[in-house]
Amino acid sequence: MITGLPKVVVLTGPSGAGKSSVAALLKKKGYRLIEGDRIARALYAPNRPAAVRLRKAFGNSYFDGRGRLDRKRFGALFFGDVAARRTANAILYPLFISELRRRLKMAKGKVCLDMAVYFDAGAPDFGARVILVTAPFRVRRARLIARGVAPARASAQAKSLVFGPKERRLSDGIIHNRGSRAGLEGLTRRALLDKF
Repeated sequence: MITGLPKVVVLTGPSGAGKSSVAALLKKKGYRLIEGDRIARALYAPNRPAAVRLRKAFGNSYFDGRGRLDRKRFGALFFGDVAARRTANAILYPLFISELRRRLKMAKGKVCLDMAVYFDAGAPDFGARVILVTAPFRVRRARLIARGVAPARASAQAKSLVFGPKERRLSDGIIHNRGSRAGLEGLTRRALLDKF
């Protein structure tokens, strides 16, 4: 743990694995929640540096008349085209990590950082305990579809981040979220709350 930082837990894992559910459990235990997705969205708001760079890289067709990124249209490109995803990530990750560091330095007490792209972004050193939340592909895809994601997009999104042996080895704990809410609470307690 880095001196001066609060106790930090990074939750990472593929789409539909249940990171948000684990984050909600930690919030009940007194952790302050930092949602990576929400911060990332703020970074590409109109006229912010990320939006300017994305527009330059991908063109005006992915933005509306008010300068807002068309997340649905851009998401189809992002999850369907590996080269486009790499280009976008090269723009977003440095800004994203810098903003997360700023927020963590200001935070007090225990913090839960929900960050699906933790490993994809180079596993930045936040002085944190890293917990990988995972579930079988078919379960994750079904959860995404239940949230209203189109089936083809759900498949692409569920496959977009890979968590293999390296990521498992670098994680401090793994939660295999296959089933019920009660079961998830027990898994979270064993992987994290009883140890940290």
